[in-house]
Amino acid sequence: MVLRLIKPRTSPPPARLTCADVIFGRHNDARIRTVGRRRVCEYTATMTSASPSVILRPRLTRCIPPGRCKPPPSQSMTQNGADVHFAAPGMAGTISRAEHDSVPPELRGRWAGTAAGISVLPTPGMRRQFDIGAGTVGTEAIRITTTVNDLTCTSMALLISAENQIHLVPVRLLSDEPRCVLGGEQLLAPSGLGLQWEDAETGEGAALKRS
Repeated sequence: MVLRLIKPRTSPPPARLTCADVIFGRHNDARIRTVGRRRVCEYTATMTSASPSVILRPRLTRCIPPGRCKPPPSQSMTQNGADVHFAAPGMAGTISRAEHDSVPPELRGRWAGTAAGISVLPTPGMRRQFDIGAGTVGTEAIRITTTVNDLTCTSMALLISAENQIHLVPVRLLSDEPRCVLGGEQLLAPSGLGLQWEDAETGEGAALKRS
């Protein structure tokens, strides 16, 4: 069973997305994945109580980039009618069963668009290309290529969620160019016959078409 919480961006701080996956497996263990500002934290958790609330005691197993994840506190899940409430320090909300373990087939493939540029990141003419693969949530399923003037940077992104929006986080640079850096969280949302791209940190974005 996969449960997913997606918490909308709030201010302050601006453009912050938080999401959590709770994936139950054998021996009362669960995997929890949380995403904050330019960080991804993954935990393995043991269920220490099942009534009246499910209490999970997590252990950090992966941190991207290293050193950015805090020691994991206990998490709780409480059923309230048809809803399940998830709570942890700094994060709470109603979670539901996830419908997609990967990006739906009709949205896979190559998408590209050119951003007009905004005041926060004045890069008119920036072209961004997304190669969306069949990898599952938690894997490097998407390749991002960004071109600005004479600079082209390519990175692999971790697929965080593929529900109403495709949520991804760049985690590994493929380019050797020293000017290339990893960006922050990215959102892709179906829009008409294409996808709408938004950089969750800067607000930069563009309509994407098949490429």
